[in-house]
Amino acid sequence: MTILSIKNLSKIYPKKQALHEINLQIKQGEIIALIGPNGAGKSTLMKIICDLAKASSGTYTWSFNGKSSAQATLKTNIIENPDLFPYLTGYEILQYFAIQRQIYDQNQITQILQQVNLESAKDLKYKNYSMGMKQRLAVGLAMLGQPRVMILDEPTNGIDVQGLVDLRKVFVSLNQKLNTTQIISSHNLNELYTIAHRFIFLKQGRIIQDISKENLIHALDHENIEQYYLNLMKEEH
Repeated sequence: MTILSIKNLSKIYPKKQALHEINLQIKQGEIIALIGPNGAGKSTLMKIICDLAKASSGTYTWSFNGKSSAQATLKTNIIENPDLFPYLTGYEILQYFAIQRQIYDQNQITQILQQVNLESAKDLKYKNYSMGMKQRLAVGLAMLGQPRVMILDEPTNGIDVQGLVDLRKVFVSLNQKLNTTQIISSHNLNELYTIAHRFIFLKQGRIIQDISKENLIHALDHENIEQYYLNLMKEEH
């Protein structure tokens, strides 16, 4: 079932066109990797479908349980440079947002801290968190309430190798257990290669390739992932 339909979506700023007539269909339960260099339009697209920015033209429609809406009425979340309360602990920050969202199950907070590997830092103030810890806490915030759709903008920024492995396990677990649809952006194809079902490559505000995991494996042939991505970005489109 299609849960997000994007038609001819464009975004024009005074000195730049960030998106050029994006057309996209996303199905329930997909893990989508949105891949492209800085300035490709990934964050702009995510902000628009989260209703955090307005498109210059075109439409997007969320559909769930047979009902459609031009607004993002599903539980969606976006992460970009997380900046939270510096003098609260990780646990207190999760607790604060849980109350805001009318979630009163304290066990869920404890479970999330375990899943993002922050249980040992739950009493540490946010100002003392490393960048990787801040990113993991932001992912934890996105998990509150077990949303059916998660939209994550560069969630792996600043995370070490073990943290990346842990996060990928969390994403796969949420997808398998709750059928959570995930749209995850990155400029690094390798970070999402093992978990995504589908890869959408953006360059200068345009989709230059929309390919399934199966077809991507076939397309790689004898190339490694990094070389495939570099070659794709060099091509004229």
